[in-house]
Amino acid sequence: LPSQALVEPLGGPVQVIEARPAHTRLAVKRAAVRSTVPPLDPAAGGYYTVQTPLAQVDVKGTVFTVADGADGATTVSVTEGQVQVRPHGPRPDRTLGPGDVLVLEPVTAEGAERAYAREDWAQAGLIWRLLAGRLAADPLAAENALLTAGRRLAVAPPAVQVTHWRHVAGFQGHRQGVHAEETLFRLGEALSRAGEAAEAAETGARFRRRYPHSPRAELTKEW
Repeated sequence: LPSQALVEPLGGPVQVIEARPAHTRLAVKRAAVRSTVPPLDPAAGGYYTVQTPLAQVDVKGTVFTVADGADGATTVSVTEGQVQVRPHGPRPDRTLGPGDVLVLEPVTAEGAERAYAREDWAQAGLIWRLLAGRLAADPLAAENALLTAGRRLAVAPPAVQVTHWRHVAGFQGHRQGVHAEETLFRLGEALSRAGEAAEAAETGARFRRRYPHSPRAELTKEW
């Protein structure tokens, strides 16, 4: 390439979108590419980017591999230097260093299950929430999907559980009922486990006011 980068296709086609001395942009779909990139001058606006259907990977000078698998997942691994991964959609940006590997799953039930199997709890929960959002025309089905996901995340770190149950509570709004009761309880429980004592106590008090006869009410006093 004009940038003097070494590009090694590892399977499937690699599309060259832009190739200039300081500006390179590649794309892979159901393919993989390994790049060795000499240092670029950020002051001159230099960049080297690899795009997949799920993310954009930016580097300044490194050795790294980007793969878009047959299952729709994007895998980024770094040998030397650093890369910034900018996922498309609501997932946060990530900076990877030597030895780091990041797998971005597609927003599918299969993608969520693979993330869950790797104990990538945050990504699994996010995908489940995105899938539930596609059921907006059927609020009951969406709520059931969120509840099922939350129960499966009971093995996840408390912070991941807090994020999920806050989302479920926001989705339910001011609706009452057995699902709202479970959501409020699980949110308070997760807050307590996460060390958010003040918010957990406030959530417990709110639970007791709203559901004074619930068999769970007494448990909330421990938060």
